[in-house]
Amino acid sequence: MFCFAERSGSIQRSAEHFLSRPAAQAFGIDREAGEVYRFGGNDTAPRVVRLNGLKRRCVCRDCNSGWMNRLEHRMPEVADWFTAGNTELTEDLNLALRKWALARHLLLTEIDGNAAEFGDTDNLEEDYVIPLSSLARAVFEDNAQAILEVPIAIGRSSEGLEFAWAFGHPTVRPTDRPQLGRFAATSVLTLGELQLWIVTPIIFDYEIYAPAGLSLVRSGLKSSDLTARSGIPRSDELTVAFLDVDETGKMLDDMTQLSEADLLAMARPSPPAPS
Repeated sequence: MFCFAERSGSIQRSAEHFLSRPAAQAFGIDREAGEVYRFGGNDTAPRVVRLNGLKRRCVCRDCNSGWMNRLEHRMPEVADWFTAGNTELTEDLNLALRKWALARHLLLTEIDGNAAEFGDTDNLEEDYVIPLSSLARAVFEDNAQAILEVPIAIGRSSEGLEFAWAFGHPTVRPTDRPQLGRFAATSVLTLGELQLWIVTPIIFDYEIYAPAGLSLVRSGLKSSDLTARSGIPRSDELTVAFLDVDETGKMLDDMTQLSEADLLAMARPSPPAPS
């Protein structure tokens, strides 16, 4: 998922747990017998599932045992920050928390979003999301600018859950284009009282409208400033308003008519201007 393009045929796939042991222990979550509530893309009510064993064979062995493992071991620091209340989120921990949330979000695009089936959507019985290949690459390369630009919000859950997640499409505008939700994969992760909202719109310009009581994940944030929120969240509580849909759609349609030579010419750097 993260480095496949670079390593191609030398990949040895490994199963990545959705919630690792270090993260579970940091937030007091029982991976063996704890209650796990989830919303899938087509669910109308939360389902209870077993968390231990929920994994997907979509990452390579080196990533799983390398940078991803190191990232999981940063989660106790996140838990300590959240529990402390009046401690400011440092730049370094802000980046680690965001990177962890995005790695979980990308995993959910495979588990619940059918992103791996994007090339064969005609045979899918459930809806899907567009694969986030560029974002996965940015996380793998530790591209801080790209990671910090993703809209990630944080809130405080008062529902008393150990762990829960929701994944699916947000509410979209224009309302007559519900298929645009495929371009805005949305996840909500709840770890005890900590709640993270991630939405990743692509292709189109957009505006995001989030539920009241959420704050952007940012350096300097104190968990004591977060407002308690009740209820089990759903992805459609977020609204993404896509802008200039017709104009962008026409541009994309025009590009599909271009020949391979035209596309290569567009990608070729322009010659330097004469001095």
